[in-house]
Amino acid sequence: MAVRRIPVAALVLGVCAAACGQDPAAVLPPAARLAPGPGTAVVDPATPVIPPLVVPPLAAAPRKPCLPCPTEYQPSHVYLPEANPDYGAGGCDGECRDCRRAWMSLSFFLGCSQNLGDIDRGLECGFRAGGGYWFDDTKTTALDVSLFNVHQPHHEIFFDTYVNSPLTVTTADANFRLELLNYDRYRLDGLIGYRYTQLHEQLFLHSLDGFAADDNTRNRIQAAQLGLVGSYKFGGYFCEVLGKLGVGRNSESITLNGLRLTDSVTAVVPELGARVGYQLGEGVYGTLGYSFLYLSKVARPGQGDSDFYIHGFTIGMECRF
Repeated sequence: MAVRRIPVAALVLGVCAAACGQDPAAVLPPAARLAPGPGTAVVDPATPVIPPLVVPPLAAAPRKPCLPCPTEYQPSHVYLPEANPDYGAGGCDGECRDCRRAWMSLSFFLGCSQNLGDIDRGLECGFRAGGGYWFDDTKTTALDVSLFNVHQPHHEIFFDTYVNSPLTVTTADANFRLELLNYDRYRLDGLIGYRYTQLHEQLFLHSLDGFAADDNTRNRIQAAQLGLVGSYKFGGYFCEVLGKLGVGRNSESITLNGLRLTDSVTAVVPELGARVGYQLGEGVYGTLGYSFLYLSKVARPGQGDSDFYIHGFTIGMECRF
């Protein structure tokens, strides 16, 4: 009679199951233990599983693209000769940023004016200021204003005669500026507007023998004006020339030893100027220039109706923003 051998592992399992009060047949193999238990939903492997909702991060607001420009010029960089830093070409000075529509300038004036007879006032100091605003990014139309002022006190003694002869020159203009030509680095603009000019001079003489004379003249000119402004730009440099011509009425006032006389004549007011500039920083330029202003048919002490001019050099800064 053959004896059936029971594997030791099965025997051990049976003993353990009997000790725990369980049916040895209820012991499940490993594969069966991995199956879902009662009440558990069975997922078909062929059914696509939808992942949890993923919220994508918010996208950054789109940035305004840079304006077209051939190159970007940086004053702190050193460029090779063949690398033309011609950022000056283009409608917005070649900068990859919003157009700088507004500008302001201020400069110191040092020059001299036409002598008054034998009186030479020497060097005269003053200031010149300007500004404007372009109405669009294409820089075709703008409002342009400027102001020029010189005041020079003068005291002198000729032998036994004391002379006091101060001078004040003030002129301001406002113009509508229109682009006439814009080619590569060159630009030409036209001006049409209004100019106000005032020339005030005094000649007071007092001698030791008691003689005294006081001649005081004041001219106020209101004129219509036309002009041209030409410019050239290369890298951080620019040069500019301008010419203006005003024609209008001059209201003269002459006070001689307390007696006042008035008159009105037609006067011509031309102005010429030139300047060069270099970019010192972001929208900031240092400038050097020359200015010439001429007045025709103005009353001057001891001269009657005569002409007058003042000219000199300027040094200053311009800011564009």
